[in-house]
Amino acid sequence: MDDLGALVELREHFNAPKGLVSLLNEEHEQGTKLTRSTLLQARVRPPRTH
Repeated sequence: MDDLGALVELREHFNAPKGLVSLLNEEHEQGTKLTRSTLLQARVRPPRTH
């Protein structure tokens, strides 16, 4: 996440924690910063239901 030039490996995307995928799929206001603790919490939580 820190390397803006990093290439995304789609095979790994499908193995990502569902809570993290849910967080990143949400709409966020431009300029919103997702802190390291927010990302870590999303990795261990189940996905959000809307």
